[in-house]
Amino acid sequence: MSRNVCLLVLSLLLAGCASSGDQAADTGFTAGAQCAMQCQASYRSCMATPKDSHDRSCEQQMAPQPDKRCKDIEHPELRRACELKAHACQQSGVQMGCEERRSVCMARCG
Repeated sequence: MSRNVCLLVLSLLLAGCASSGDQAADTGFTAGAQCAMQCQASYRSCMATPKDSHDRSCEQQMAPQPDKRCKDIEHPELRRACELKAHACQQSGVQMGCEERRSVCMARCG
């Protein structure tokens, strides 16, 4: 899904969370269910969004020399190992951040 479509869906779902009453008139979903759906959509968007600053931080941690990037490592096996470790670091950092946001969002749903 394109970023604009995701933002539109997110806006519509947020509007559903802010509506008054327990039942949404035309969808049949409770406000709490709509809020939970918005939280899940936000989580998916978070996971799909590149986190360049975290990615660079992980790469600098994994590269054997200070201020180097994995792509600058000449030895192919060491370069690949660095890239794999940096990717794992980046994924776990993004996942933890996105899961924390989703938990806070879900707590607001009631």
